[in-house]
Amino acid sequence: MTPRIAIVGHVPRAFREYVLRAARSVAEIWLITDDAAAEPWHHEYCANITELPLNDAAAEGSILALIAGKVRGILTVDERYVELTARLVATLSLPGATPEAVGLLKDKASMRALTWDQDYAIRFRVAHTVAEAREAAAQIGYPVVVKPRSLGGSIGVSLVTRAEALPAAVNLASEATVGTVTSAHAGVLIEEYVEGEEISVDSSISNGLTTVHFISDKTLGLAPYFEEVEHHSPSRFTDVYPAITRIVHDIHTRSGFDQGITHIEFRLSPHGPRLIEANARLGGDLVPHIGFLAGGVNLAVIATQLALGHHLETVVPDKAGKGGAAIAFIVPQKAGFFKNIVWPAVTLPTGVHIQTEQLLTAGDFVAPPPTAFLSRVGLVIGYGPDAREAHALVHSIARDTQLVLTDG
Repeated sequence: MTPRIAIVGHVPRAFREYVLRAARSVAEIWLITDDAAAEPWHHEYCANITELPLNDAAAEGSILALIAGKVRGILTVDERYVELTARLVATLSLPGATPEAVGLLKDKASMRALTWDQDYAIRFRVAHTVAEAREAAAQIGYPVVVKPRSLGGSIGVSLVTRAEALPAAVNLASEATVGTVTSAHAGVLIEEYVEGEEISVDSSISNGLTTVHFISDKTLGLAPYFEEVEHHSPSRFTDVYPAITRIVHDIHTRSGFDQGITHIEFRLSPHGPRLIEANARLGGDLVPHIGFLAGGVNLAVIATQLALGHHLETVVPDKAGKGGAAIAFIVPQKAGFFKNIVWPAVTLPTGVHIQTEQLLTAGDFVAPPPTAFLSRVGLVIGYGPDAREAHALVHSIARDTQLVLTDG
């Protein structure tokens, strides 16, 4: 009999359809969401769909009453509901990490405190007022990064190079939201800024075994903010695999995260990898899908299997890779109302595949940070047997794409 899994939260088509496709290959899906009416395509993958106000205080009790004894596992790909999902898992004695472990990863300050004495840690302090932020920044030394304690997607995160800019950065981080959800923890983080390339690491842990499935390179834009504009897989920094595998396993062990998927981000400093943040969920921005296109590892299937209680054998990462894939986002450089995208004409090399997608409709308002974060207008994905070739082509298409905005 096919097991049933509950998937909790928002599942947008452009960024998470691959998850439902993968989950359906191993389980019957019961989607519990707060926007079922807005996403009719969910019915293509889900046997059951229930719409609930997930931000409501009664949501946890409502979900428990709904699914108790009827599912074999629970999964979320929505950053806002990782802690809710962990509590549901614990209450129903289903497979998964404990709420305490998930909470440690979710709260960036707790994760920093847990690893402060390790060689991959960075200096930080929590500030509840601008005065405390000034004191922290003076102690750490400029430049500093100011961020919310428990949001994702680099929302509300900014680089501060001088004291005069600190109050605005603290206010931005304090008031940041993902949808209508604010940071669950008081205060903002003041962190040292680490020079170096940024990577993301997608891993699983099962039965005490940590597996790093793939490492991707990340390109940031729209400084002094940290908008993620490109991801490339596999990483060109193949020499970091041993150190990264050791560190990821250490983070899993210290936090007590013992069953599930993590998406952990690092800066490659001149002195070695430095932890930026850890997440108890599949990575966003289609990074797991890019990893699948590059190397054939379907992390969404693995996430579903782990949520159902399967134990997976460890896998040694293929450092050479089986190909390459990349994604780039078309982002606005100024505020305006979206009119259209003009994609450049390209000649595809043999074996290279390109997919472009417009994410907005005409008339939608878009703006760069700090007015809006994650304001993606379109995306381009490319993959093929030559990683550098695929990466370069995706980058050039994104660079040459024309974004047409109007003033209203």
